[in-house]
Amino acid sequence: MTAYLRGKGSDEPEELTSEVFLALFRQLDSFEGDEAGLKALVFTIARRRLVDEIRKRGRRVDTVSWERELDSRT
Repeated sequence: MTAYLRGKGSDEPEELTSEVFLALFRQLDSFEGDEAGLKALVFTIARRRLVDEIRKRGRRVDTVSWERELDSRT
């Protein structure tokens, strides 16, 4: 799972993997299906968490501190 998330561009694949499995454990009581269904559920959760991470990253504003010595305008 971590490799999948890393390959899809996650900044924090280990943390996201933990979130995926915590979400999966919360849903296991209501899960009905076979191994293929469980695998599909895991990857659905992972994809949704990854989309959330990418959206959050897009809303984040990066700031840079100003240093007089490095500013060529002064």
